[in-house]
Amino acid sequence: MTNTPASDVMGTFEQAIRVFEAGADYVRISTPTRESTLGLRKIREELRLAGFDQPLVADIHFKPELALIAARLVEKVRINPGNYTSLPRKGKTDWTNNEYAAELERTRDNLAPLISVCRDYGTAIRVGTNAGSLSPRIVSRYGNTPEGLVQSTIEFLKIFEDLGFYQSVVSLKASNPLIMIRSYLLMAERMLKEGMSYPLHVGVTEAGEGRSGRIKSALGLCTLLKAGIGDTIRVSLSEPPEDEIPVARKIAAPFQQVFQEMPAFGSSFKIPPFEWSHEPAPPLPGGHKAIVIGKNQSKTEVKGKHSVVVYAGKESGESHEEYPLFSEKQISQGDASFHPEYNFVILNQEPGKDFGQLLKKVPGPVLIIECSPDKLHGQIKNLRKLTGAESINAGVLVMLPLEGSDEEEVISGLATGIGKALLERKLRGIWAEAPNLPSKQTIINIGFDMLQAAGLRITQTEFISCPTCARTSFDLQDVLKEVKEKTSHLPGIKIAVMGCVVNGPGEMADADFGILGAGPGKVNIYRRSHPVLKNIDQHLAADRLLELINTL
Repeated sequence: MTNTPASDVMGTFEQAIRVFEAGADYVRISTPTRESTLGLRKIREELRLAGFDQPLVADIHFKPELALIAARLVEKVRINPGNYTSLPRKGKTDWTNNEYAAELERTRDNLAPLISVCRDYGTAIRVGTNAGSLSPRIVSRYGNTPEGLVQSTIEFLKIFEDLGFYQSVVSLKASNPLIMIRSYLLMAERMLKEGMSYPLHVGVTEAGEGRSGRIKSALGLCTLLKAGIGDTIRVSLSEPPEDEIPVARKIAAPFQQVFQEMPAFGSSFKIPPFEWSHEPAPPLPGGHKAIVIGKNQSKTEVKGKHSVVVYAGKESGESHEEYPLFSEKQISQGDASFHPEYNFVILNQEPGKDFGQLLKKVPGPVLIIECSPDKLHGQIKNLRKLTGAESINAGVLVMLPLEGSDEEEVISGLATGIGKALLERKLRGIWAEAPNLPSKQTIINIGFDMLQAAGLRITQTEFISCPTCARTSFDLQDVLKEVKEKTSHLPGIKIAVMGCVVNGPGEMADADFGILGAGPGKVNIYRRSHPVLKNIDQHLAADRLLELINTL
């Protein structure tokens, strides 16, 4: 999506070209004002003259009447269900059945003119539902939850169908990969139940920037694409929009052939199960919730005995410990000198029937699976059944070799291979071998970032930030960079840097602190969901935020 100022028609045209040249199939343009919406005509004309005939999408917020203009000028309009609702009375928190039905009828009346225009001009509509901007009516009954996202979307699709309109696309986005995944799985299930078949546009919104933003996006996208869910994707980064496209291409590449061979979305489509765990996994021996390990690089193998290195922290120079690595055969033959804290057992095949009894003799067992990704979940299920029957607290990891030569390829490979198992809390850490990366430390850092994104181990400050658009009134990328420089030493704290009030307040509701655009060059600083410092100059935002954190 473009992030040029709303009034900058030629700047938007030039940015759209950069996005297309980076490999995008279409470009979404933020149009928050009447002037910017009318500018779509000029942008479209200039793009066609320059030889770019890809579709354009208008992004509409707050002013539904602008969608009526945009629908005549572009191939698709994106609308937010949270904006097609009347404002509730102050203090109103619930709706009677009659009030709820009346509100839906008003929504239907508000949508009817848009449906008429879209039908006349052949324009598609994306129902873009965001966790940060559900209507108060939906929140009153479903909360700010995946169920709320799905219900809000279904209500719109049913109104569209009642009006005879079926050219719809659906998205349900959140900044948390788990919430995003659950929303899409529930949506796919609900569409099957309702007999609906609409394309799903998938993405993790406000993922951030840099490696952590790429990892959040990959975790969400690869998990869904592997399940056969997703027709178009968006990687949402707080970076120039053209930087998002190569990342998205690398994530999508392994799934293109799979999609070509899949049956149509319908009665033959089976949604794979996803296990949701609300309870934290018990700590491993030594107190760690999850670990990153690697092979011993010192070549100190003695009489066939091997070891692994357990890393204690993300950054280079952090402490690490060496622990023994055994095979099942070594344990069964009594050829094992156990460490009192951790002992790693590598499984090259299905464990024998006596393995549970053998494992009882091992202090702090961590089981390492070597298998193809398609057999991974069956292996994990069997091990959990075996250890559970013997009441053994054993961590499970997967040894995953990755051939990628750059970070983004390795991140996508890791998310595709074990992302679902990490999010389901079936794995207790990461062992990834990426020999083609220029630095061994890179895969260690990726491992800790992946554990943090999956919610398994918090080793750093967590940042939520939007990709910016025409509604952003301050230099978000510079403010984010300075905030990260001054607060990255605070593990366990979640900080949001958001461009505007569309999705910002909702998406940063669970953040400890937040920065939200307040006007040209100005921001408000939040603690939880309450603004505590208002109209702060953007150049002072990071310092004022750090002062606030230090006073608490």
